[in-house]
Amino acid sequence: MPTDEAEVIRALEVRVSDMEWQLRAYHEQLENALEHNNNLQLNATWGIVRGTSMLAFIIALWSLNKLWITYVTPESTWIVNILIFVAAGFIWYHYAGYVERGHKADEKKLWPWPKWDAPADL
Repeated sequence: MPTDEAEVIRALEVRVSDMEWQLRAYHEQLENALEHNNNLQLNATWGIVRGTSMLAFIIALWSLNKLWITYVTPESTWIVNILIFVAAGFIWYHYAGYVERGHKADEKKLWPWPKWDAPADL
């Protein structure tokens, strides 16, 4: 045990300095955990949007295909069928791009996270 007052003060300063560095490390870990959590939530949400819209598009195409074969195909040519499917692909391509732009815009809103700034005298 330190007996001199100066030794006690120096020991306390060392201990406070160590605790400040531990606090900084804990803050960095917390910031990383929050960043990973928000990244996971963002990707999961946009994954659900993409998956649901893809499933809806496939079901709609399947339903339209059944109607198309039943009512229109006997009178139309194969060129018309190809043009319809190309148009559907074009629409899907631009919709997927729209969803991706929304995802990127949400990512830009979150990053970069504000970081905890330790006092300069640490």
